[in-house]
Amino acid sequence: MKSSILILFIYVVSFINLSAQSLALKEGNIRFISEKKGISAENTTFKSEINIQEKSISFSITIKGFIFKKPKMQDHFNDKVMISETFPTASFNGKIITTEDLSKPETYEVKVEGNMQIKDVKKEYNANGTIKISADGVAVKSEFMINKKDFNIEGFYANMTDDIIKVFLVSVYH
Repeated sequence: MKSSILILFIYVVSFINLSAQSLALKEGNIRFISEKKGISAENTTFKSEINIQEKSISFSITIKGFIFKKPKMQDHFNDKVMISETFPTASFNGKIITTEDLSKPETYEVKVEGNMQIKDVKKEYNANGTIKISADGVAVKSEFMINKKDFNIEGFYANMTDDIIKVFLVSVYH
């Protein structure tokens, strides 16, 4: 039996000065898709920051900011799945693990370690990814898995047997 996978796409665009230490998000897009059920939602109401010198990165995502094609799905997601009145945001705060000097223009293979909080659960999380430094800005890419049970994410669909959410992160700061 083929399991469904929930995919989260994060696209972040920011206009910054590369000499600045802390680069903040000004514009962005997060989208997730459940391949098997054809569910998708988009969110443009979140914050992100990366500090190249301190090698830190953070995201804060407003749960009610996810917009679904079908309003009933959005209501179900907010009321039953994420309980967004009680848990209005999800977040990640972490460190970029590398011995490289990230100030030079090139692409770096890195690991990010930190705390992810979804609903009332905060867990240590790590992921591999790349950071590309160029004259145009900074780009971050990563792919990792989240187990829905780890964060008490229930009620999306009673017959949805897959507990894994596949997450794709693409952040561009320029």
